[in-house]
Amino acid sequence: MTMTMAKKPTKLLTLAELPVSPVVFIEQEHEYFCGMDKLTGVTTMLIAVLGNKYTDIDPNVLRFAADRGTATHIAIQKYECEGAFNDDDLHGTPYEEHTPSALANVLDWQRVRCESLLSSWRTLGAEYLVSNEQDLASKIDLVMQDTADKSIYLADIKTSSELDVERTIWQLSVYAYLFTRQTAYKVNDNVLIIHVRNGICKPSLHPRKSDAEVEQLIADWRAGVTRAPEQPSVPAQLVQVGAYYAELERAIKEATAKRDEFRERMMQLMTEAGVDIVKTDDFTCSLVAATERKGFDYKRMMKEHAELGDLFGEYETTTQVKPSIRIIVK
Repeated sequence: MTMTMAKKPTKLLTLAELPVSPVVFIEQEHEYFCGMDKLTGVTTMLIAVLGNKYTDIDPNVLRFAADRGTATHIAIQKYECEGAFNDDDLHGTPYEEHTPSALANVLDWQRVRCESLLSSWRTLGAEYLVSNEQDLASKIDLVMQDTADKSIYLADIKTSSELDVERTIWQLSVYAYLFTRQTAYKVNDNVLIIHVRNGICKPSLHPRKSDAEVEQLIADWRAGVTRAPEQPSVPAQLVQVGAYYAELERAIKEATAKRDEFRERMMQLMTEAGVDIVKTDDFTCSLVAATERKGFDYKRMMKEHAELGDLFGEYETTTQVKPSIRIIVK
């Protein structure tokens, strides 16, 4: 691929001003072709060099998660490119069952879009295909431009329960490398990761890898070099059950945060309205006045005044605790 000296945009661009890659993407097979030559996707290249984290997960679980993620991608991209996403946009597609989650995710994306620095950004296009026309190609989720300083940003949408920031930075850095060589436009040194799940959107900017680091990564891939650390041998079923548990814990944590937010809002509204109780067919909500709760620290008492133990001995109880495990969700 030939390219002129990369330059920073001095005006607001349109998608039509960006070169169209000659690479053809076959949707059904998720394959890229340049003429008769089959190219490798960036994600596949990264798996070859950095390893695959999902080898022990049930393929049906992965397919369900992938379809749910695709639904959210479609929702956000339609909102960015067409200004709206409707609840019938996925009708008749393989992703129709994921419409409720896609709607919840795009609604919070709209909120974040308006309330953050992203409010000054505009989207040039979605699924923009970049390639070196030799052996690598991929589609970029969103190509965006800051209307203030004209900088171009590349964004990737993630819907996984656990966000692999480092892997995604590598992914976007390779995209930036290919984008600059295809368009001759510089990409901002920061890349945007949009992590959206269960109706909560968390965009974050991260410094991308240098061109030299990307070139070394590609060279490693071409040479068959892997950087993936060796993983201890753990039964696949344990990994899968643990992943399910972590998913539940995150969902509970996010739902609890939402619940507490609405409880605070309800209390504020009732206080402002001077209402002590609200009764409907669905719920009853009552204001409870502030109180003072007292407790007794038995362990501290025994540590500092063991001689008093006999006075409370007849009230002491013993309970057998069943064996358990401790799980820390990262």
